[in-house]
Amino acid sequence: MSIAPNNVELGSFLIADAPEIMSWQNNVEDKRILMGFRFPVSEQTSIDWLKKRLDPLSRFPTEIYWAIRTLQESKLLGFVTLYNIDYINRNAEMGIYLGGERKQGIGSFVIEECLELGYKDLNLRKIQVSILETNSAALRAFRSAGFEGEGKFLDQYWDGFNWRCIEKLAHFKRE
Repeated sequence: MSIAPNNVELGSFLIADAPEIMSWQNNVEDKRILMGFRFPVSEQTSIDWLKKRLDPLSRFPTEIYWAIRTLQESKLLGFVTLYNIDYINRNAEMGIYLGGERKQGIGSFVIEECLELGYKDLNLRKIQVSILETNSAALRAFRSAGFEGEGKFLDQYWDGFNWRCIEKLAHFKRE
């Protein structure tokens, strides 16, 4: 099934999302690409993770997650996050995960939406990402959105088979 980016929205998680999230958290291949937690995740761990994202942390949280959903069916496609939010220095890091709905322009749409939320709603001026240099699709999507290289960390991440380099990219508010 092909999903057009104009049929996608950012919104809240639902408790009913827990089984899908657990399947993503236990996807070994995605964990390697996304530099995620490597150990098996239980249903309760996924529920706890989800509840933490549903519960407002404070007036100025240091991480914010948005569920990526289809407009009509409200199907959960993935999520995007701004984390390590620094309100004084006005910067944050971004992460995105799409569970299987890739190469349809959704990632590029979500990156743009998240940039807009970060700049307009949170008054940020710089948003960074860290991407494995072997994740060419992600590097292409972020560069197309205007992210620029800030540096490369050599042999920074062990993917279970090899040491990998991480590229750090940044996007600055267009003023």
